[in-house]
Formats: sequence, C-alpha cells, structure tokens
Amino acid sequence: MEKPDQVCKGFNFPANSHRDSTVSLRIQNHDWLVQRSSISSNRNGYTRTNGEPLLLKFQRPESSENVLCHLIIFLSNDVYTCQRVDKRFFFPKGEKMIEVGFLECNYTYSSFSLFGVVSVSFPDSCKTDDKKSNVGSTSSSDVISSQLSKDFAHLLDSDVSSDYVLRCAGEEFHVHKCILAARSSVFAAMFRFYAEAEETMTQVETMSDVTQKKAKDCTKETSTASNQAEDIVDMKPEILKKMLKYIYSGQIDELTSTEAGDLLYAADKYQLDLLKKICVNKLKSTLSASNVLDILVIGDLHDESLKAHAMNFICEYPSLSELKKMDQWKSLQTINPAMVIEVLTSVVGYLQDSKK
Repeated sequence: MEKPDQVCKGFNFPANSHRDSTVSLRIQNHDWLVQRSSISSNRNGYTRTNGEPLLLKFQRPESSENVLCHLIIFLSNDVYTCQRVDKRFFFPKGEKMIEVGFLECNYTYSSFSLFGVVSVSFPDSCKTDDKKSNVGSTSSSDVISSQLSKDFAHLLDSDVSSDYVLRCAGEEFHVHKCILAARSSVFAAMFRFYAEAEETMTQVETMSDVTQKKAKDCTKETSTASNQAEDIVDMKPEILKKMLKYIYSGQIDELTSTEAGDLLYAADKYQLDLLKKICVNKLKSTLSASNVLDILVIGDLHDESLKAHAMNFICEYPSLSELKKMDQWKSLQTINPAMVIEVLTSVVGYLQDSKK
C-alpha cells in the first residue's frame, strides 16, 4: 500500500489536564506522542512574567525520514479569550523528539484548553516525476495549507469535540468556540461576555436573598441563552453554512448574486473582512440594470466601495427613466426616499460634469 504524502491529525488538551500530559496521534502506522509542558522561567534566558509559556514535545518511534510539520493551535482560557498560533517546523531524519516553544502563549499550563491540528508531509516521498505526482511545482507549504483547509472543513462536518451549537431555522450547526473566536472578533467578544455572565451567576449564589434575586433577574436571560447554544434568526441556514465553511477552511463555494448579498450581511455582522471583500467583488462583477438598485441598497448598508460602484453604474446608464420603471425603484421611493434623492443628485452632477 502506497503511503500518503501528507497526513493531518487533530488533538486536544482540556483546561484541567495536568502538566506533562500526553495525547497519541496515529501517523504512518506509528504512534506519535504530543506532550504539553511549559518553558521554565530560567530556560534560554526567559524571564517569567505571568505563568510559563507553552511547550509542546513531539515524539515519534520512527526516525528514518525527514518530516515537515505545520501546526495550528487554538488556546482558550476560562473566559474564552482565544488565541490562534501557527508554527512550521522540520523533523529531521534521525531525530525522535522535537520541542516547539510558544513564548507568545504566556499562560499557566492549567488555565487554558488547547485544540491543535498538525499537518505532516514527507518531502522525500514527493521526489517523483510530475506524471506520478499531483504536487508538481506546488510548494510544500501550499500543499500543507490545502490539506489543513480540507481537514478543518471535515472538522466542521464531523462535529468532533464541538462545544457549542448555532441553531438556525430548525437546523443545528455544531461548532467550536475557540475556532469561531479566533476567526471573528465578534464571536470572541460574545463568548467572553457570556462567560463573564456565567461567572457573575456563580458569584450571585453568595449574595443575600434580596440582592441575589435582583442580580439573577439581570443575568438569567443572558446566561440561559448562552449556556450551550445560540439562535441565529437573521439569516438563512444555507448562508450560515457557507459562512461557517469559510471560517473553518478559508474556502467559499461559487456564489449567486443573491447569495453574495446575504453572505455580505453575515460577513459584516461578524467582521470577517476577507469574506466581505469576496462578496463585494462578486456583487460588483454581477452588476446589471436588473439588480443595480438592490446592490446599491446593500452597499449603502455594508460597504461604501460597493455603493459607489453601483452609483457610478446608474450615472453612466443611458436611460434613468428605464430604471425608474422598475419595482425596485418604486420600493426604494417608499422605504428609503433619502437614497432616491441621493441617486437623482448624483445623476444630475454626473450630467453637468459631462458637459464641461
């Protein structure tokens, strides 16, 4: 059986796992061990400030070949302040153990949970002619990134180690708080707020009866709503699914103009800037007389460059009277008369500039 050129595995250390705890990864028919430890304060001249930085030790029984590793870890403390860190390292032939230090992860080892994915490639096995290999001229880092994208997409589909549920129109999406928080500052702030509310509820138990009742009334709704799940009521399930796929894998399926508009709303809401640009570019590329007024409204709500692009299209369109006959124009007159005035003003200004 021919061995694969890349292998990707996930692992998890709960917050309550003890120092020097280990997990096993099955790679190429061998058991690798990952040990979570910390860098001592007197090692390599490092001065301890707040806890000890993370140290991961990778051990393998087989050391007969070179290995390239791309490691992504997500760290979450008690209030879900999440941190994502990427590391690439080389496991040379003959070495059975390698240590990967994270000076930027300055937590005590017991105060945070760790979820990691390591993608392992075998460069020596890629030295075949292009007819026998799909890698071709693609760099190892590109291959690893592609594999990581696929594996994170699979993680979303498989529900492995999920700790939160997003509910939307009867559908449930099992997700991972640390990944959502690492990709979206809105999710990070939301989980932090919810965790603080739950902590407040715990503290309430020590208060007097009267004070306790008032505090519980203030925090009960937040704590209940955020305990295990969240209801998403302002988007369709298929749009939420596309957004989650992007969050996990960085990939997005081909979009229709309507889907791009709906997804732009979601990207703007959760501050996913790159996804927002993808949606904006899609809408710009599909701009036409039949949808320009809809896209103008979307741009007014979510992106100034999109709004300007739609406005320029209207100004340059040979027949404003044709646009004014559309149902979208009549709807705009009722819902947003200020926008109608802005359109007419822009068209007049454009015509005046054209005569100069």
